[in-house]
Amino acid sequence: MHPNEVLNIVNECNNNLLDDEAIVVHVNDWLSRNKYDSEEIFRVVRDQSSRIEYAILLGFMYRWGIGTEIDEIRAFAFYNKAAETGIPLGLSEVGYCFLNGKGVYRDEEKAFSYFLRAAELGNGFAQCSIAFCYDQGIGVDRDYYKALEWYIKSATAGNAIAQHDLADCYYRGLGTPVNQVLALHWYRRSAEKGLARGIYKVGNHYQEGLGAVQDLHEAIRWYRRSHQAGETYAIYSLRLLFAHMKNDDL
Repeated sequence: MHPNEVLNIVNECNNNLLDDEAIVVHVNDWLSRNKYDSEEIFRVVRDQSSRIEYAILLGFMYRWGIGTEIDEIRAFAFYNKAAETGIPLGLSEVGYCFLNGKGVYRDEEKAFSYFLRAAELGNGFAQCSIAFCYDQGIGVDRDYYKALEWYIKSATAGNAIAQHDLADCYYRGLGTPVNQVLALHWYRRSAEKGLARGIYKVGNHYQEGLGAVQDLHEAIRWYRRSHQAGETYAIYSLRLLFAHMKNDDL
């Protein structure tokens, strides 16, 4: 088995805007399904570490402990090697490391600068990260209008988190007038990607009649889906909604 096969999976998942944890699941499932030894793959990649295309893969394997022990310092070093050549995913990962102090000191301004470089090269996760930085004032002055602009770019490209956060902007009126129809649209788009909190908020919109005709049975259906996807608050919303409906029947 050639390590390029694993690299292709990482790149394909990133192109489909899956987050790193989802990519880890895909890689481990693929290795298990094909009965490949992750430690052997790691050794092959490490022995060819001078190849720049393997820098991202080595960083990924060190960060998540695939075929080796987790080593955030080495992960950062290899991500940085990729970033120095202008690889968008490398730039985005270096930004993540600076933002969270993973393998390097925490520096929000540097995180923002790396995210911006990656975002301008079209990396969907970096675009979402830039939007979040503007939204929260991380490494840059808070600017809801610029946050909205970058959320739209990332959401349109298919990033589920950006779709959810863009919906929040329309829901709360951040950088744009309140628009519950558009909020529901983008919550639904994130829900279609399987994002638990997006599924939950679709249910909430149906419960409250925001952006759609109030439909409590539809709300229940979405809350149940959200609970199955792992959203903690869904079970409480279901209980409250059932109690409300029962009282109305009395």
